Amino acid sequence: MLFQNRVPFKKNKAGYILTGLMIIYAGGATTFVRSLETWEELLGLLLPVTVALFCLINKRIRLSSNFYKFLILFSVYFIITSIIFDSLHPRFFSIYVTSFLIAYVIINLLGEKFLLVYQNILYFLCITSIIFWLLHVLIPGPFISLLNAIPFSKPATDNVDVNILIYTINNEQLGSVTRNAGFAWEPGAFGCYVCLALYANLITNNFKVKGNLRFWVFLITILTTQSSTAYSILMIILLLYVYNQQTKLVIALAPFIIIIAAYFLSLPFMLKKVLDLSNQDFNELIANSIEYESRYAPQRITSFQIDFIDFLNNPIFGYGGHTEERWTEKAGANIATISGIGKILARFGLVGFIFFIYNLTWTSIYLTKIFKFRGRLLEVLIFIFIAISYSIIEQPILLCFWLLPFLKYSKSKIGKAGAINRRLAI
Repeated sequence: MLFQNRVPFKKNKAGYILTGLMIIYAGGATTFVRSLETWEELLGLLLPVTVALFCLINKRIRLSSNFYKFLILFSVYFIITSIIFDSLHPRFFSIYVTSFLIAYVIINLLGEKFLLVYQNILYFLCITSIIFWLLHVLIPGPFISLLNAIPFSKPATDNVDVNILIYTINNEQLGSVTRNAGFAWEPGAFGCYVCLALYANLITNNFKVKGNLRFWVFLITILTTQSSTAYSILMIILLLYVYNQQTKLVIALAPFIIIIAAYFLSLPFMLKKVLDLSNQDFNELIANSIEYESRYAPQRITSFQIDFIDFLNNPIFGYGGHTEERWTEKAGANIATISGIGKILARFGLVGFIFFIYNLTWTSIYLTKIFKFRGRLLEVLIFIFIAISYSIIEQPILLCFWLLPFLKYSKSKIGKAGAINRRLAI
């Protein structure tokens, strides 16, 4: 039996339920699940908070010194930015404390087993998405009509036609080819979540792919997204797989990986994405937004350029929750940037960026010790690629990945990694 199956639902109900809920929320396809950030729908906000608090109390989870450190430091940060900009944004404070609390509860329910539970839930969601995607491709008319009859909530973005929690009809296509968006608002975001499941699957299974059905399901699902970001991360993971093989096998596999990488890079949508990113003029977007009073969401490179100007304006602490201080907003433009790295720099300045990179590096090294594999900074690279394209790294479910050792109540010393690994196998 593969290692990944050894987390029974009956003994980990609370962990499965809260993790599954936050995975769906990370999809961000409807106003309901985005309410954790927007507060647009009261039930959408209260549901994950109530479940997390119930687990916290019912399971008697103790709050660690790191939790209190985060709360104190974030409160100090909030006070400083409130003084700098002479205004209060309590919702901003509440959103981030709530997300951190939810991630803290998940990790202290599951520990390192979070990686197993996450991939088990994604495995179910990937199988579902493949089935629905095939129906979407083969019988689009009847399938779309069926889903339109059972929508879950209002679409959160213009590129979502309908969402039923576990699958999204997305209107983004590559020519006549339908892309698999899974439970997310966009195929690329879904691909990123599946890539993390693939990464978790490999490191918890000693990089065994023979007989590892989950690996192949994740791989096929990533291919159906036709996402340039997901394909780029997949190449990194494949290189990690080769790097963790015996020397002879590394030599044998290296040419195939190079060929696969070259093929991915030659795909039309990969080249088109690069050209689109390099040709977009943010000055023109801003001028159009002001003139026509329209909302624009620029591509990743343009988004980063816009965010970087905000960072330069407030390099130490960023603008925090004071979105009215963004330079585009002051100019009268309605611009929604998507760059995760850009958002961290602009919103939290160097303070937030250092916190992110430090904890991401710590977690990446920590996992290599726990699961005994090579590639100490692999997770850093994966998250950098995700953050370049999407501003999803602050989702509670992703906080669990890059803050895992920080969130744990009893931080195990690196020297005790073997003992932790043995407990995971029980």
